[in-house]
Amino acid sequence: MIECEMKKRSEQLAMNARPEIREVRLSDYVPHPDNPREIAADADAGLNASLHAFGYVDLLVVNKRTRQVLHGNQRDRHLVSAGVAGMGVGIEG
Repeated sequence: MIECEMKKRSEQLAMNARPEIREVRLSDYVPHPDNPREIAADADAGLNASLHAFGYVDLLVVNKRTRQVLHGNQRDRHLVSAGVAGMGVGIEG
């Protein structure tokens, strides 16, 4: 029984290990309205500096059905304001 549950969990993790990645226009997606994360001004400035220094290294994740950004709302905001029109994102759902 335990082996069966472990195998099932392993298969679930393997399914999530290969997200669907698509090239999208950022204007096609919107921030999630219930995003609880707020960022302090100094942390926001640090995020902006990091994006300029290292580039885009972590995927935004968007919901296929609702077209809302699920992960990366702060990065999305900086990328849009920097004039980035499109990029690869992870698609969920």
